[in-house]
Amino acid sequence: MKPDLVTFDVYSALFDIATSLVPRLVTWCGDERRARALLTEWRRLQLQYTLIATLLQRGHISFRVVTRRALDVALHRAGVHVDEQGREDLVAAWDTLTPWPEAVDVVREVRARGYPIAVLSNGDEAMLRALTGRLGIAFDHVFAADQAGVYKPHPAIYHLPARRLGIEPAQVLHVAGSARDVMGAKAAGLRCFWVNRSGDRVLDPALNADASAADLTGLLAVLE
Repeated sequence: MKPDLVTFDVYSALFDIATSLVPRLVTWCGDERRARALLTEWRRLQLQYTLIATLLQRGHISFRVVTRRALDVALHRAGVHVDEQGREDLVAAWDTLTPWPEAVDVVREVRARGYPIAVLSNGDEAMLRALTGRLGIAFDHVFAADQAGVYKPHPAIYHLPARRLGIEPAQVLHVAGSARDVMGAKAAGLRCFWVNRSGDRVLDPALNADASAADLTGLLAVLE
């Protein structure tokens, strides 16, 4: 069955966080090795905080705030000093990430084949719109964490397309960029294609992707 909608994760499937942010962090860290280590910790804390915020159920915390607080803790732990303007600039850089080399061509081809396309990601809607605008492609829908009030892998964010469009979750093919995203999509009843650039594995084999490839071009074979 052909999907009625193809949704894309943003921060892992479509955009290259490391290529975008490591050069900015080198300015403050002094060398690339320290910058990469800092980015790894920043990203880990960012994702950890999304899980904590969802589980605490004390109201939604925007992804921009999550990103800033994670940065502050990562810098503290690394002993790296960044002034206030520098910290604001680093958080704002999440609005100007660099897409993976094949991303634009693949998404354009998916649209050219007649599939409605959307993004479904942990970012705030405004952050996701800023990034998708850089691709120069008109997405039909933007499904964001601040619309659901929770973060991945909570089912509510994956069910946004079904609720808004009146389609079944199984009619959505989600293009995931991480093992956690794969498990969340499958647990919510979506079909899933995994852009598995690092050769990772999911923790629960019962929630594995329906198909995977090392980059986005593999999606085109699934959507023939």
